[in-house]
Amino acid sequence: MEIVHAFYQHVQHVYAEVAESGECSACRDRPLTHRFVPVAGVGHSHCSIFQSKELLAAMFADETVAAMQAATGGGNGTATSSAKFAQWYPK
Repeated sequence: MEIVHAFYQHVQHVYAEVAESGECSACRDRPLTHRFVPVAGVGHSHCSIFQSKELLAAMFADETVAAMQAATGGGNGTATSSAKFAQWYPK
């Protein structure tokens, strides 16, 4: 987790420098749109991370999160199927 925190701090620093310098017209005068969301108990499982209540809450409105969790079994390491979760991502 320490490496992830360090990387996020680096992203914040670089974004601030680029925004301040005016190099990027899209990010000038805009706050950083990314934020750090720790997800405990999932290790390196991308499925568990993307199905976690923390990530879903950060990305979607509450009613969407409730529907996704109901469809997948709740997230955070529960036995879920990628096929079940795939319905939320159009091809």
